[in-house]
Amino acid sequence: MSGSDRDDGGATHVCQGAMDSLEDMFLNAPIGVYASTPDGRFLAVNPALVRAMGYDSAENLLESITDIATQVYCEPSERELVLRQMAAHGEIHNHECQMWRRDGTKIWVSLSVRALRGPGGVLQCFQGFVIDISAKKHAEEEIREKNEQLQILLAEKDLIFSIIAHDLMSPLTGIHGFTKLLVEEDQAEDWNAIRPVLRAMGQSVQNVLQLLENLLHWSRTLQGLKQCEAGACDLEKVVDANLELARHVAQQKNVALRSQVPSGLLLTADDSMLDTIIRNLLFNAVKYTKPGGVVTVCAEQREDDIILSVRDTGIGMDRKTLGGLFALGQNKSFPGTAGEPGTGLGLVLCKEFVALHEGMLWAESTPGQGTTFFVALPVHGPAGGDDQQSMDERD
Repeated sequence: MSGSDRDDGGATHVCQGAMDSLEDMFLNAPIGVYASTPDGRFLAVNPALVRAMGYDSAENLLESITDIATQVYCEPSERELVLRQMAAHGEIHNHECQMWRRDGTKIWVSLSVRALRGPGGVLQCFQGFVIDISAKKHAEEEIREKNEQLQILLAEKDLIFSIIAHDLMSPLTGIHGFTKLLVEEDQAEDWNAIRPVLRAMGQSVQNVLQLLENLLHWSRTLQGLKQCEAGACDLEKVVDANLELARHVAQQKNVALRSQVPSGLLLTADDSMLDTIIRNLLFNAVKYTKPGGVVTVCAEQREDDIILSVRDTGIGMDRKTLGGLFALGQNKSFPGTAGEPGTGLGLVLCKEFVALHEGMLWAESTPGQGTTFFVALPVHGPAGGDDQQSMDERD
């Protein structure tokens, strides 16, 4: 054998070894590798890409996918974007997009592609690398959600300080002023003059107590300390008790309170939370109803839900105000028809408590005609057993 023959044989051996090494890299690469035609068919895929796309074998994938644009890309326009960038630059790197798996689920991938051209610059195929970045995307989404939650918590903190600084200070300042009036000598025996002062003081105290109660409930809910302890509740009794609480305020404004809640309407609920929901909706309705108006509480059972409504003939709301009604920081609170202060916290608390019951809270309103709040609470089956017994004991 001549020296040249030995050299050729050695070169052939080295070349074959390099080809074997490349094939081994293709088969065992931890990321997806493929070649595809310009019209959108795969020519070759490695096992990593087969696994990432959820197929049993390379043969199965090659037979199943005949149009990469519609069967691989979740958005067919993505391939058009890739083709435009390839035409302009000949390659792309780290292009992030979503791809379909065989089972219909989506994965996020980072795509790097180059164009392989033959003689005369004729495009022959595309060669690409696919890296599954779903875990990274999910982590980014989780971080984004955590940041949003943090912003909400910061807004809630600011709102609490605002409530304490303004909405508690205002009635307490009024109480202080009323107290000074009471101790003045020329008012000591004039009960006709003292009576309206006491009435106003009592209203201020009631406003403070309701606000403090809402703040306490809300704080415990945010900390996860407020749990829904459901038991049997007679809705008519709960509504009647809260109507009695609101009656004095309603009489002062000449607002009529009516109940159309039928007797014997039972549901499983946390009685304390149910009290808070109804009380806040009632006082809210009275606050925004003008003298001579009416506030009506209704309830009915629809299949597995009880629908409670609190309807007023008050000033109503426009669509924009209605849209942000239950979102903290978005629900602008306006003074009542008699100048009553408000924070919007009561409605946010109602939303939280209704959600803990797996129910729904919404409102319908027409400016100048009034507002109706609806609460849908699951009955969780007819009251009976221990729940019925506990209700009988309360009776």
